Amino acid sequence: MEMRGSFLVLLLRECFRDLSWLATICNAGGEVGLLVTSIVPQTPFFWAMHITETLHQNMQLLFSSLAEAEEQQPYLQDSAVRRGTRCLAQYHLGEYGKAWNRCWVVDRVDTWAVVMFIDFGQSATIPVQSLRSLDSDDFWTIPPLTQPFMLEKGILSSYQVIHHILKGKITGALNLESHILKFDECK
Repeated sequence: MEMRGSFLVLLLRECFRDLSWLATICNAGGEVGLLVTSIVPQTPFFWAMHITETLHQNMQLLFSSLAEAEEQQPYLQDSAVRRGTRCLAQYHLGEYGKAWNRCWVVDRVDTWAVVMFIDFGQSATIPVQSLRSLDSDDFWTIPPLTQPFMLEKGILSSYQVIHHILKGKITGALNLESHILKFDECK
């Protein structure tokens, strides 16, 4: 999966329409805690949740809304599953089991859809017939829970950091990809 800014902007614009919330992330400063949700192996890039009270509130609101609505959301028609479709799919939450979460169809190959779970920064290949509709803008008013970051120095060399909190300082946006934030890991 590409980690290019144009792809991320396309994904975010297709999902959320209004990207004004993106500017607030760049204004975060000082010491922060980031809950790592995924890493891009052998690179300095990773996806993480910036731990704040707002994140906690958004998580509660989003997950309770999805849990209430999940059974009422119809499964997508085969013809509706194509690149750019906003939908709902089951995401494996480790020891907590599976839960329905927001995702975006990155691509489709025959009876399979490659989706990006936008609240976790993870991609997965899922059977097309298992995707549920989630196109109502009501479900997309909460910004994604994760954002892409990169370490200012070094790489995250192990999957063992996933689901762990990194402490450090957000040092600014990467010059070439202004919406990817640099992070100086202090541990």
